[in-house]
Amino acid sequence: LEVTEANKHQYVELLCEHYLCGPIRTELACFLCGFWSLVPCGILRDCRILPQELALMISGVGDLDVQDWRSNTRHPATPDPLAETSSDTESSATTELTTTEMFWAVVDEMTDEERVKLFHFATGLTRLPVGGFERLEPLFSLHFLDNTDLLPTAHTCANQIEVPRYQSKAEMRQKLIVAINLGGGFGFA
Repeated sequence: LEVTEANKHQYVELLCEHYLCGPIRTELACFLCGFWSLVPCGILRDCRILPQELALMISGVGDLDVQDWRSNTRHPATPDPLAETSSDTESSATTELTTTEMFWAVVDEMTDEERVKLFHFATGLTRLPVGGFERLEPLFSLHFLDNTDLLPTAHTCANQIEVPRYQSKAEMRQKLIVAINLGGGFGFA
């Protein structure tokens, strides 16, 4: 196959497929044949089940303890309460704490399924490692953005979620739900 400007995307797709599936093509075909005999592709398509939802169905919904999650999260840096700060820094720290508290209140009010989707959105994982959030490597981290026109985004390699500083808990919840159901992460949201 001669690679040209017109077919370069097809070439890269075929090359990736060869490296990922080539050595295990027979085993993968047997697995898929068995899987599709149990769960026909047409049913998944008709029910509009996304790959992320199927992964959650297969792996199950793990119990995500919000308090454990929160206590094992790297939060935005907050100033040392004993250090002298300017009024600008104090205002920023107050906003940060308010946004942090708002985020955890939203997470606390989510259903178990929504929490798992949020966890998956931010980490790419469907289940916690043995030992819980404390063993997540790297630790889950929470960052805030100033642009409230954006949806939350995730950096799954860093187990990080970036959430704009929305004006209300209702707005934050609505935007988080949209983002986790889009399943994009990676700044595509």
